[in-house]
Amino acid sequence: MGPWNGAKRPMGPKSDSQNNGRRATSTVKARPESAHPARDPYVWIVVLGLWITAGAACFAAERLHGLHHDQPLAWLAVAAAMVGIGQLPIKFHFGRQSHSVNLDGAPLLVGAILLSPEHLLLATAVARVCSIAIWRPPLQRAAFNLANALIGSAVTLLVLLNFAGSSSIVSLRAWGAIGLAAVININKDSP
Repeated sequence: MGPWNGAKRPMGPKSDSQNNGRRATSTVKARPESAHPARDPYVWIVVLGLWITAGAACFAAERLHGLHHDQPLAWLAVAAAMVGIGQLPIKFHFGRQSHSVNLDGAPLLVGAILLSPEHLLLATAVARVCSIAIWRPPLQRAAFNLANALIGSAVTLLVLLNFAGSSSIVSLRAWGAIGLAAVININKDSP
């Protein structure tokens, strides 16, 4: 599940090029004030449910033991890498289409291998809060994206540590678990 970016459809009359050269005869009306997403209580209920899910997933992930014991401040480097890579999506243009790929999953995967579960979840939370401070999205979107990032980290830990088990990081089983965790983290969106 990627972060919600709150993109809205442009409102207003269609241009002549969108109407096959004919003049636009009607306009699209703006939605009523009560349908504004920031004022919609149902969206906050969904965000609250997402936070409950994030809490449960983080609680389950914290109970696991990491593949390696980490250095006390290594989570800062992982958090800095998450923020830095999250700010630089890779964009491809094919004809009239544009595609972007974010590599946010790379530092998350490295952190899942090198850090303890507590430190990885801390690095994820700090990195997402820093990204929120940089981008300054609305509160609703920020809450959704932070919960979504924590769920992604917790699921990555659960998959990686449950499939790798207590095997060595260089074993075939651990590499399979790393590959599965990498597939989970492909093309995560930035806030």
